[in-house]
Amino acid sequence: MALHPSDWAWITMAAGIVAYEIACPPGELLSDATTRYGQSHMFLSSAVIGVVAVHLLRTTGLLRFIPEQLDLIHLLASLK
Repeated sequence: MALHPSDWAWITMAAGIVAYEIACPPGELLSDATTRYGQSHMFLSSAVIGVVAVHLLRTTGLLRFIPEQLDLIHLLASLK
């Protein structure tokens, strides 16, 4: 099975996240940053997490009842 460019994008993102989490300074995990964002910008950080979660869960079929028109990432990608 040949990998698609999007497969390589996921592999690269996952590898980069794992590498960062291993090498980052103490207190600088991505989850630590998420906690800071939640404390200082609770609505915005929750909205961003929600938008990404809806997009990923909708495309896997778990939230298939949500129409494409409510998937903000899908809408942004369709602008190109």
